[in-house]
Amino acid sequence: MEKIFDWTLEFDSPHHFDQLWNAEIVSHESNHYIIRNRGYNAVIGAGQTLILGFNASCGSGDPIGSGREPENYKLMAVNMK
Repeated sequence: MEKIFDWTLEFDSPHHFDQLWNAEIVSHESNHYIIRNRGYNAVIGAGQTLILGFNASCGSGDPIGSGREPENYKLMAVNMK
């Protein structure tokens, strides 16, 4: 396993993210989000995990309690060593 440097994460979600911890939203178009590191957590060491927290509200067409979760994750990094 190798370190991940300067990561971004893309995903699709019907929710509207009101608050996000340990990352920042770079782009939000329709139901597609791109988030990135906050600088202090730009490097994820080999064997480490990073926990993201958020408050979100249901998106249009997504009833409360539907159980839909974000999907189509794509993790990208500028450099892996």
